[in-house]
Amino acid sequence: MIKGNLSNTMSMTIWIHSEVLLDYKGRTLYVGPKKYLLKRQDWLWAITCLIKPVIIYIKEEPNKLLSGYESKQFETMQDCIQNIRHSKRAVHLVVDNPLHLTDDVVLFDYNIKRYG
Repeated sequence: MIKGNLSNTMSMTIWIHSEVLLDYKGRTLYVGPKKYLLKRQDWLWAITCLIKPVIIYIKEEPNKLLSGYESKQFETMQDCIQNIRHSKRAVHLVVDNPLHLTDDVVLFDYNIKRYG
């Protein structure tokens, strides 16, 4: 049985680090709430057709721009990697930073067939 396919009762998930989807645009006069722009919407929509996305936040609150998707919060990247290793439904964690790569963590690529 492949990882992520547990008796076909629930969809497989792919964990996506928030940095892959959100672009930080700063604050107004260095005060107030942080401003973000959503990027790679087409990729996120396409991946949703194949597998259920879960947005991962490290030391952050879930962003309102991605409120339609399931999310998880972790204190450190190591906590996140430990949890994905123990998850029975998660296939990969997609990141932008090549320093986070491990067996369960893959670098972002626009080719969605790589994740399916």
